[in-house]
Amino acid sequence: MWEARDKSGKITGSQDPMAWMDYGPHHELEHAPTFCELFDWTHKWKGTDDYVSESTRTIAETYDRTMVDHYAEGTPQFDLDPEA
Repeated sequence: MWEARDKSGKITGSQDPMAWMDYGPHHELEHAPTFCELFDWTHKWKGTDDYVSESTRTIAETYDRTMVDHYAEGTPQFDLDPEA
């Protein structure tokens, strides 16, 4: 995380995190990232679809299952549900 903050600060010329909003995964996705997108971006090997460890895969799968269980199809979901 330190490297990402340092890079964003150098690119924008500012140490204000609000000035960094157009950089990192937000810039690549062209919208604010969801929790799952951000988790995948930070926990998968770059250029692959493989998680860095089995525990991160388990966390992602458990969160996905919990979100499906909590929200019926067609109802709006939060980007991040802390209870899940």
